Amino acid sequence: MKYEQTLPHAPLPEREFGSTPPLFEEGSMNDLPPLERGTGGVFWNSLGLRFQKFLPLACILLLPWQTRWIISQGILANSFWEYGTLSLYVTDAVLVVMLIAFGFFLAKKKKKRLRRSSSIWLFLLVLWILVSSFWAPSFQVSFAHALLFIEGVLLFFMISLVPMNQRHLFWAWVIGGLIQAMFAVLQFLTQFSPESTLLGLAPHAPWQLGDSVIEISSGRFLRAYGSFPHPNILGGFLIVSLMSVIGLLKERPLLWQRMLLWISVPIMIAGLFFTFSRSAWLGFLVALSFFFVLEGGIQIRKQKRFFILLIFSMAVSVFSLSWIFSEIFSVRFQGHARLEQMSLEERLQSYHDAEVLFSQHPVTGIGIGSFTQAIFQLDPSREAWQYQPVHMVWVLLLVETGVIGVVLFLNFLFSKLKEIASGEIKSNVTFLSVLFGLGAISFLDHYLWSLHVGVLLFWLVLGLSLRSGEHGQ
Repeated sequence: MKYEQTLPHAPLPEREFGSTPPLFEEGSMNDLPPLERGTGGVFWNSLGLRFQKFLPLACILLLPWQTRWIISQGILANSFWEYGTLSLYVTDAVLVVMLIAFGFFLAKKKKKRLRRSSSIWLFLLVLWILVSSFWAPSFQVSFAHALLFIEGVLLFFMISLVPMNQRHLFWAWVIGGLIQAMFAVLQFLTQFSPESTLLGLAPHAPWQLGDSVIEISSGRFLRAYGSFPHPNILGGFLIVSLMSVIGLLKERPLLWQRMLLWISVPIMIAGLFFTFSRSAWLGFLVALSFFFVLEGGIQIRKQKRFFILLIFSMAVSVFSLSWIFSEIFSVRFQGHARLEQMSLEERLQSYHDAEVLFSQHPVTGIGIGSFTQAIFQLDPSREAWQYQPVHMVWVLLLVETGVIGVVLFLNFLFSKLKEIASGEIKSNVTFLSVLFGLGAISFLDHYLWSLHVGVLLFWLVLGLSLRSGEHGQ
């Protein structure tokens, strides 16, 4: 008897939430071409499906860890220059394998999935960003940032087009966020962050100049970094994780899963609290608000007890922590202390720098990834740490890509939102809410455009929120 004759031909039965379903509902042996149903074809297609299942989850879990090989270290004002450093991250290696698996997936698909209008705007934006590298102060640095942008775009297409089980994606965010939150709590309570080349961890301590700290009458306190380059980025990641917890709890999972998820809520709230990131808290409130709006009144009334318990749990966690660490909390969020005033002055200076640079190249921009180097060329007398991108994604986008780049990017986003409104794409309410939260953060910070982890975080959430076809769920 040949092997292919033993393969099942009946459709798989539906599974209840909490069971162990495959990550992909497609890809059964019956979907294989006749020549691929033999032993060899089954093996390679099974292996390909396993890669498609595992790699997106691995990308989410590895995203926080900044393990990298520094190819070329950037130097600006005789000091280390992060924005000019060329590196290969462990997530880049995962994405390369994902891209290969994605190529096999597209090769087997007969149905054309790309949305023409939005894809054209995105293609033009990628082309423009590549072209802008040629007039940048440093072609090598700008071209590296352009490649990072393209990497994010490819991640967006892979995540949005390949069918996946959203519950496993939620769990990947929950596990990753729980690890980061516990690490963040430990960092703040011990006031120390260890160094590890293997895990991509930089050492941090309250007495180190340049580290993010809060200064009160009794001393300096280190903000929680997790494994990220900055506390604000940890805050952005925990927003996605907290919303993933809510998305899973809403679906009423098994008892042990509910217990784990409810325990995760105060831990992640504590991790978010110890970042003392104002932009992250704003982003979380915006994401939560849009989640309630998009869910609708009928759905909320059906699960009234769940939403009341959720809000109560988060509120108790926040008020308890703000009472225990009241002085640190008030200093950070009132913004009257010396370091907070210095931070405000630096932000105002960066807006002035952006105005000067934009006036020089309003249409074409100065080239992606070139803001800090362009400021150095204008004023080389500053300290190295003072050369920072402007703390707003949209202003930074305008300065580096010009009016043309902003118009192309906005047209791409609006065309995607139009596809959601028209029903062409089934959006994921949870991740779409997170996207609005990240949108709020983009008005207060730059990492979603300027840093490796921030760029991938944005495109990953965008792909998850704009799920195409029947796989949006």
